[in-house]
Amino acid sequence: MARRGEQNPQAEQLPSHALLQFPTTINNARRQRYLGELAKIHKKDIHVPPCLDWEYAATIGLQHRLAPFTTKIHAETGFTCHAWDRLFYFEEPIFREITVQFEQYRDLSDRTALFFRLGGVSRECSVMELGIRLGLYTQEETALPIFSTFFEACLRIPPEEFRVADVWGALANEAFDSHTAVESMLRSPVHRVLHRLIASTVNHRKGGDKVPVDDVFYLWCLTSEDVCLNLPYTLAVFLSRKAKGAKKNSPISGGHLISRLAASYDMRVIDQDDHIREEDPVEQEEDMDAQPEPQPEPEPQPQPIPQPAPGAHRRRRQRSPIQQDIQEQEIDLRFLAQQISRMELSRQRDT
Repeated sequence: MARRGEQNPQAEQLPSHALLQFPTTINNARRQRYLGELAKIHKKDIHVPPCLDWEYAATIGLQHRLAPFTTKIHAETGFTCHAWDRLFYFEEPIFREITVQFEQYRDLSDRTALFFRLGGVSRECSVMELGIRLGLYTQEETALPIFSTFFEACLRIPPEEFRVADVWGALANEAFDSHTAVESMLRSPVHRVLHRLIASTVNHRKGGDKVPVDDVFYLWCLTSEDVCLNLPYTLAVFLSRKAKGAKKNSPISGGHLISRLAASYDMRVIDQDDHIREEDPVEQEEDMDAQPEPQPEPEPQPQPIPQPAPGAHRRRRQRSPIQQDIQEQEIDLRFLAQQISRMELSRQRDT
């Protein structure tokens, strides 16, 4: 029963997509909680962050200037960390149903495991596993003897020596004020690009030109040689506490991160007709217990190219005016070639 002044979640038309349904085995109180959360967020906008055109950045030398900040070498173990590099290269499509399903139930328990729902199944993964599934670390890297020492040394929260005013004073022209600090105050263009990458990934939100305290801390981690941030834990905190938005009308963020996490579970197959098919976890468990019968090897079939579901969002790639002019010239040349070929065909028919 809804409280006075509140709308009953069941009275509102909720989405009927298969990924947004709940199992019949859960109790009524838990089901009502899920339905109430779904009613709050299923109509929210999903913010699609811009991504850096790394090919163009390489041609103008920007990629080379960013590399010293995004590649970290741990002084104690000598481990080379590429987590920032891999995070900033994310270009995943965003699916509304998958993003909404994740945000209606997610929780970071005891700072060690992330609980969520994907593919109609309740899941959990440790912070270390989250880093592997998102592609921040490889299996080979985590198997190194020095990796556990490196991972434990990575920062989860700002240390005592971190001072927002001092860090901002070293990077910007004006004193730090959380209400007025913006990206254009940063003196270095490289630092501005770093902040825009932060506002599109680890602290993704609409209105990325503003610089909150968390962004200053992440800039400090990037610009300090001997500081390594625990990125999997930071992303777990972001996805569980910030991605849904602080206000009722705030858009959902982090959809590209959720898509990358969903792809690591292989829980959906998207064909050319944009149909999403789910795997039944119960049937998978039964098949694991049964002895498989020998089957002839099937002939290899061409796999369809994965396509976003209807209403999916793709991240916008920022292109330079030069690239746009070249692309328009290529289109004009292709159109001219098609017209010439059609004229030649018509002449051959006439003769």
